[in-house]
Amino acid sequence: MNHATFKQVLALPASTPDAVLFYGQSKQQFGELWLPSDAPAKGAPLLILIHGGCWLNAFDIAHSRAMAMSLKLQGYGVWSLEYRRVGDAGGGFPGSFMDVAEGVDYVRQLHDYPLDLQRVVLIGHSAGGQLALWASSRAQLPAGHRFHQADALPVQGVIGLAAIIDLVAYAQGESQCQQAAVKLMGGTPEQQPQRYQWVSPVNLPLASNALLIHGIDDSVVAFAQSKSAAARVGAEWLPIANAGHFDLIHPPADAWVSVLHAIKGVCKP
Repeated sequence: MNHATFKQVLALPASTPDAVLFYGQSKQQFGELWLPSDAPAKGAPLLILIHGGCWLNAFDIAHSRAMAMSLKLQGYGVWSLEYRRVGDAGGGFPGSFMDVAEGVDYVRQLHDYPLDLQRVVLIGHSAGGQLALWASSRAQLPAGHRFHQADALPVQGVIGLAAIIDLVAYAQGESQCQQAAVKLMGGTPEQQPQRYQWVSPVNLPLASNALLIHGIDDSVVAFAQSKSAAARVGAEWLPIANAGHFDLIHPPADAWVSVLHAIKGVCKP
């Protein structure tokens, strides 16, 4: 079976976001805001979307736009974050985590938009899934581990799509993405054990409503990552048959129907 590729995801048509807002001073510290045209009076629920790409600056927010647009058409508001990545000045540990923390907490500034800020769910794909799962734990972490001085934004739930959950295990591999984990963390797990402990989702108190979705045919992040970790972190686990790594963010793919259904189970529009 042919699965969606990164190039196919990137080539999907997408409109422009309704607003682009900077949460910081660097050119990568911004979010794209997507708003449904028929939000209810109380406002649309908000999905904070964190794109993947092995934490590398070679892969930016552009490939997440078709997904964001599809979610908008389903009735969700979407706050899609860009952030400094490995290869950017200030990217990697701790800068990438500081950006995600600040970008998530910036949601409090979106009160003038037709959004229900009491219904906020984090969602991330691949490396972005690791960041989303980590970010969901921040409200329960000691202040010094939140990577942003403001109180962490409470979220209703978190969804990891082909998420990298166990950074220590992932960093042992030899692929480009697996070795990018070592670059992100500034060393191997043996060299930086405390850093891995702080941000690897498998070690963290995730948001109470956590869901891990994974394609069984994933060749970038083995679905065993989520299968073995789900029970350890108290998350629901949803394997999707005949789905590869990028099918989960490719709206034309059959797997996208399952992803949408699962999102509605966590955050109804």
